[in-house]
Amino acid sequence: MVRNSKLVVFLLAGVLTLAVWPGLTRAETIRWWVWEWDNPWQEETWTAAVQAFEAQTGIDVQIETVVWDQIASKLRAASIAGNPPDVVMILHSDYAWLARGGFLADITSVAQSDLDLGDFKADALQSVTFDGRLYGLPWRRVGYALVCNTSLLEEVGILYPPNTFDELKVYAARVTESLDGVYGWGMPLGRASAAFYRWENAFFSYGGDWLNEEGTAPAGNFLEAATKAFQFHLDMAKYAQPTLIEDTDDDVIRLAAAGKIAMWQDHMSAMATIEALFGSEGVKALEYAYFPEGKYDAASRTSYRYTSVGGWDIVIPAGTKSFDAAWQFVMFWVSAENMGATTLGLPTRISSMQHPRIAVIPDPFKFGAIKTTLTVPGAAEVKNVVWEQLQAVVLGQVSPADAAETVYNKLVDVIGR
Repeated sequence: MVRNSKLVVFLLAGVLTLAVWPGLTRAETIRWWVWEWDNPWQEETWTAAVQAFEAQTGIDVQIETVVWDQIASKLRAASIAGNPPDVVMILHSDYAWLARGGFLADITSVAQSDLDLGDFKADALQSVTFDGRLYGLPWRRVGYALVCNTSLLEEVGILYPPNTFDELKVYAARVTESLDGVYGWGMPLGRASAAFYRWENAFFSYGGDWLNEEGTAPAGNFLEAATKAFQFHLDMAKYAQPTLIEDTDDDVIRLAAAGKIAMWQDHMSAMATIEALFGSEGVKALEYAYFPEGKYDAASRTSYRYTSVGGWDIVIPAGTKSFDAAWQFVMFWVSAENMGATTLGLPTRISSMQHPRIAVIPDPFKFGAIKTTLTVPGAAEVKNVVWEQLQAVVLGQVSPADAAETVYNKLVDVIGR
């Protein structure tokens, strides 16, 4: 639990200030479920933000961490038992079925009266609008791009990021074969979420879709694109660090900061995370580039083939007994200043893009097109099967085509329930 603090809390680039809401005349405690901390920076930064909120409102926030892919099922169970938390960070892929099931409070009226909804990216806000109502707010979207160490690439005569998958493979091979102890590609297969979203980024880049338009069956292009995504990882594993099966995304970040990886997939907070953990020296040679074959339309400020493949939303369970206090916290957590300071990905508020942590990201990436991750009950099961098959493919235990078929069958299974 994060207790009230009388100290002034400084959060990253500026002082976090809050209004005091006169309607709250007594101390209250709310329970906030979040996923297990990704890294020490997240825990420290989020705890400091919560302390600032507590100090100015008198509302005590009890932070409870839950395994990322169990939050939705545990929320459902707690709601049925009559003891849900008061605020929850949920995977966007779980939002629709929780809303349909009546597990989330309708916040439409308070959101319209208390927030500038026009400051949210339109596609992000639309992604949490269900039958014209809001049952939560988009907090971050996880957009994956290519991160390049330009110094390492220049050492082997490469002056520009790759534009195609073939170029990416050639560049990764050249680095791995030319520089001792350096790998052309970073690949984390030791954590389900890290492995899955990077695979899905490739799946989308090959033109894949999860479901048909009716949402009743896998898309017609699923098997072809999934096979190509598995093949891509098999090809790139030859140029990745030898510990890729055990490594998490945190391990890849550490290797990249040490100058041991030339290119890797990551979301838009990668450079900020490296700087926070290892200082400015760690990011001097890094730059974002499109995952191969991306395009940007400057007129509409829209990127294509660079996609936000998932993310997190913040919701209030329908069964909360402290709605007013919970809503004050939600307003704080989605404020432009806090979102820019604490998000581990792309914030969903346009004004948050001006925060020093986010402003360094080029516009083509900040305004990438959203292609939403799988959003059906049982999606976590499918994601775990992708992870298992991805490891098996890289280890040579199954072919890319067989792996795609296994994922296809699991997808059919969860859709049919």
